[in-house]
Amino acid sequence: MKSMTAMIAAISMMALTACQSKQPTEQSQQETNECKNYRAMMTAPMAPDAMQQLQLKCEQSMEHEVKD
Repeated sequence: MKSMTAMIAAISMMALTACQSKQPTEQSQQETNECKNYRAMMTAPMAPDAMQQLQLKCEQSMEHEVKD
């Protein structure tokens, strides 16, 4: 009985892990290059106005993506 419970738990964990691992791939395919750049630079030591420019470019690229 314990081995069956352990097997069910292991299969459940593998299924949950498999479902979660696909999300970043789908997200990265939908992101524009500007948004990828902004996200990559979010933790970089930058001037606030430079960071705002990256964020603005990301937002603008998303607007263009929706229109196209």
